[in-house]
Amino acid sequence: PLALDLRRFPPIQCMIGYGSGVFRQEGYSRTVRPMVDLIFVVKESDTRAWHSDNLRTHAAHYSGLMRLFGPGAIARLQHWGPGLYFNPKVHVPTRDGDPIEVKYGVMSDTALLRDLSHWDSLYVAGRLHKPCLMEFPGADDRLREKVDA
Repeated sequence: PLALDLRRFPPIQCMIGYGSGVFRQEGYSRTVRPMVDLIFVVKESDTRAWHSDNLRTHAAHYSGLMRLFGPGAIARLQHWGPGLYFNPKVHVPTRDGDPIEVKYGVMSDTALLRDLSHWDSLYVAGRLHKPCLMEFPGADDRLREKVDA
């Protein structure tokens, strides 16, 4: 349903879409889509490199302060709390070229699996109890198996 052009981002293991922007809900306008909520899961070992590549390609997705601090600081900040770093109010192109407004969080596969196994924060585990759209463009079988469980 979203048809996002994920090739415009550094490699991700899994994309999780949730909320009223992904699944139309009664009471929302049929002509204006609410902001789409996404989580991009990346390899733990690639977190800093992922943000470095993404900053090069999509600097405008990050606040001025985070651009100034750089990918190392963003990767460290991402590991606080539930283990996500969010870029809100970003326009991401779809495969047909039309952009949609999204808020995307970046999370490591280790943080995701920890939350699913140990309920550290229930941030993602709780969202996966509701309808979600999942794509696995680069996931290994272990990650896909745990997320699908």
